Amino acid sequence: METVQQLSFGSFRFDPVNQCLWHGERMIDLAPKAFAVLSYLVTHPGRLVTKEELLQAVWPDVYVTDAVLKVRVRELRKALGDKAQDPRFVKTLHRRGYRFIAPVKLALNSEPDATEPLQPAHGLVGRDRVVAQLHQHLQQALQGTRQIVFVTGEAGMGKTAVVDTFLAQASSHPRVLTASGQCVEHYGTGEAYLPVLQALSRLCRQAGAEELPALLRQYAPTWLAQLPWLIEDAEQAPLQHEILGTTHASMMREMGELCGALARQALFVLVLEDLHWSDYATLDLLSWLAQQREPARLLVLGTYRPVELIVRDHPLKTVKQELELHRQCTELQLNFLNNAEVVEFLQRRFPKHSFPEQLARVIHGRTDGNPLFLVNVIDYLVSRAMLAEQTGRWCLTVALAEIQEALPESLQLMIDKQLDGLDVEQQQVLAGASIVGADFTTAAVAAGLAQNMARVEKCCEKLAQTRQFICPLGAEELPNGTVTERYAFIHALYQDVLGRRLSAMRRAQLHHAIGIQKEAAYAQQSTEIAAELALHFEQGRELHRAIDYLRQAARNARYRYANQAALGYLTRAIQLLERLVDAEQPSQRLQVLEERGQIRRAMADMPGAVEDFTQLIACARDQELVDWEITALLDLVTVMSWIDREGCLTVVAEIRTRCDSVESSALRAHARGWCGYWNLLWNHWSERDAQAFATAVAAARGAGQREQLRPLLGRYSFFQSLRSDYRAANETAAEGLQLALEAGDAAEYLVTLFFRCWALLHSGQWDALYQLLHDDGLRMAEKNEHHLWILLFQLQLAWLAEETFSFETARELSEQGLNQARRSGLPYGRLLGSVRLGFAQLGLGQLQPAFDCFRTSVDWLARERVLMDWILKIPLHHGLSRYWLARGDYQHARKEAATVCSLAAVPGERTYMALGHNTLAEVAVAEHDQQQAQTELQRALALLDDAEAPLAQWRVYASVADLAASQGRRAEAQQYWKLSAKTVTGLAAMLDHAPELRQSLLAAAPVRTILARDSAYALAEI
Repeated sequence: METVQQLSFGSFRFDPVNQCLWHGERMIDLAPKAFAVLSYLVTHPGRLVTKEELLQAVWPDVYVTDAVLKVRVRELRKALGDKAQDPRFVKTLHRRGYRFIAPVKLALNSEPDATEPLQPAHGLVGRDRVVAQLHQHLQQALQGTRQIVFVTGEAGMGKTAVVDTFLAQASSHPRVLTASGQCVEHYGTGEAYLPVLQALSRLCRQAGAEELPALLRQYAPTWLAQLPWLIEDAEQAPLQHEILGTTHASMMREMGELCGALARQALFVLVLEDLHWSDYATLDLLSWLAQQREPARLLVLGTYRPVELIVRDHPLKTVKQELELHRQCTELQLNFLNNAEVVEFLQRRFPKHSFPEQLARVIHGRTDGNPLFLVNVIDYLVSRAMLAEQTGRWCLTVALAEIQEALPESLQLMIDKQLDGLDVEQQQVLAGASIVGADFTTAAVAAGLAQNMARVEKCCEKLAQTRQFICPLGAEELPNGTVTERYAFIHALYQDVLGRRLSAMRRAQLHHAIGIQKEAAYAQQSTEIAAELALHFEQGRELHRAIDYLRQAARNARYRYANQAALGYLTRAIQLLERLVDAEQPSQRLQVLEERGQIRRAMADMPGAVEDFTQLIACARDQELVDWEITALLDLVTVMSWIDREGCLTVVAEIRTRCDSVESSALRAHARGWCGYWNLLWNHWSERDAQAFATAVAAARGAGQREQLRPLLGRYSFFQSLRSDYRAANETAAEGLQLALEAGDAAEYLVTLFFRCWALLHSGQWDALYQLLHDDGLRMAEKNEHHLWILLFQLQLAWLAEETFSFETARELSEQGLNQARRSGLPYGRLLGSVRLGFAQLGLGQLQPAFDCFRTSVDWLARERVLMDWILKIPLHHGLSRYWLARGDYQHARKEAATVCSLAAVPGERTYMALGHNTLAEVAVAEHDQQQAQTELQRALALLDDAEAPLAQWRVYASVADLAASQGRRAEAQQYWKLSAKTVTGLAAMLDHAPELRQSLLAAAPVRTILARDSAYALAEI
């Protein structure tokens, strides 16, 4: 019995091997990253652990923000019953990091369960060594070292038998949890995550797995969504909100966390059979699980046929080579049985026999020691009475030479001989079953053969009694209410041989009939088996139906965030379209090209998307379908905006030209609106373009076209913000967020969220902004590793920090966002990050670094255009005006402030126009031109008279009060000090969820001056 070093603090015990935290006898459940944070703090007690150090230790290869770290620390405090204000364990060192302050002691804890070996039982001939090796891997997994093991061998080598034997032995251990799933043969690669979902589904139905749905909800909500029968009606909407924005990567991370949670309760054994038929998504998951460095009591066991990898050029070959290179997997290869093992097999099969020694050599010579071939040969010899029991002993009833002549040369021929020994009806039923699949219902077989289901069931029951070809799986009720029996082939080779015995025409007939039956049996739920139906209808030569189901299979794959699988289905659909005559294919071709282009765009394969949309445009033009052409051009312009500005604007011009040919006024308004949008973002503000976009919004809303309205709303809210109509912008964006949420459209949700935050920032609704950025924006972006949105939301937080005079925080966030934008190659992020960093440096009094940021931005814009650059020029020149003013260079300050006013005046952005005039007033005061200062401030006040622009208002009001006081206009000064104080305290009140920002705002020197003077005037009045 081995002892395991553990650490204790307070009443807690920390187990690093099994990744457990114990409070007395109760295990505290912690998410893997929270446990990793605790592990680092506990093993570095008493000293400052900086945020940067923790981030590097826990997220070494992933870019995350401090917000993520704060969430994990909050989880720790909740688990420990600790308080941030009065900590016993984890102390926060403001803006620096954390310190573990409790005394940490070494504890010894024995774990007999984890080290007591499981004794493998002897059962399979010639496979004891492999089974014993599997138990060795099980022991390593019990110690917390994750294991990925492949059991390999060609058809008939006994892979399934080895795994089943091992699982039967392992399952007897009280701390082992097993789940298994099987890949199914399709054309190309299979259905996304099929074996993993099958394993989860089976696990949920096992006795004692009642807690699994709750674990799925906590750690793997996206996977839970794939098992709808586990979800309560009340949970549907919250779950859909939570998984919005999920990606392929976050699905893998969720499964890793689920496996970790299961492994904290017991050793988790996940079996994935027939990986030579696996889909890309499952292989990605397998690779990801192998590469994780956190300890976990996890054993992933996969089986496959090596030859299939070579013949099919299957991606598993590359995955396994990569894992082997890094020593992250083990392969256990099953070899042919030798002569001695054949002798042992005969002895076990026939405990009392008098066979001659040469019999084993004859059988071994014919079968090469293939276990399945061996079993079939023995069954064949028994069925022919060549081996028979006489007076209590088994003996050979014919000469060895006769046996040698009777045995076929190959396993396939052996199976053929056995099938020939069945009656005609049994052969027909098995042939029909082979077309249904590796497992099948008697209802599907009966439909394929056009026979009575009861007759088919009776035949299958008789065949299953011999356990030679099929075995029973039990009764099942189909979605249409039909109750049928389900069976499975004992080995895939039986199904394969049976299928080859059929003529091409008969195979096609069966596939078609079975497809029709399954389609009817599943009715409204037929979309759930779309990939299977696509295969039946393709083989049944009904290509239109096959294409329809391939498209549905692609939608299913996208729902599982498996874009690679979706792309495969649609590519296959396009190949099938080529087999249709010209008159049949155009309409479907349009749809499939559009769907594949959208998937390629989602995969960031912009050149591929351009190719698909270009083909779509050409196809639409050939058929003179202007509406399709316009829609495809709109898709193309969106893709071009990412890779080619000039190409984007060229397409915009083409759309405008083609709009005159559009009969639908709604589509014409929609297209012109989008043209206006791209012109506004790439060129400059234009009233015509702004009006066109507003018309498109109104047309979509009036027609109830929610699908078209959804992407318009967020962008329209931004244009409302540029007109300083922040309240309307916020309402518009809120509507857009709701539509995006209902549609599960994460891309539009994040775009709209960004524009809503812009409106909230400028309208002074900072509490809502702070909550939205943290609880929705960053949470979703960080959970799903949307690095683009992480950096943009960070920069919005930096902007908020600047407005509250938290310049150190603003600099930190701006630097993080700018660095990420540089790594990601995002021009807009680089420009916005550089501008925000310049303001942060300016606030800290670092004038030269601030100027460097602003100057870099100006120089860059002189060389190339950036999306939305004319909009960001407004705050950029505002920053330069404040820099020159701080330098005392009034000429340059005046020039930059005038530029701000002229740029902001084009769309009517009152906040920046007012700030520009305020700066001009400050310049005039500095030059002792009070008359000019008065003029500039009057212009600013006129802009703010009926506006809601608090970012400018409190500053302008303070400037007016200051000037009035200097000129002896006491009543006017008192009025505007009061207005300024009221505005700024109103902003501070909007920071309930960010008290540190509120404190910073109220402690800032300009704000303290305003509040003090307002108080002084109030006291004087008294």
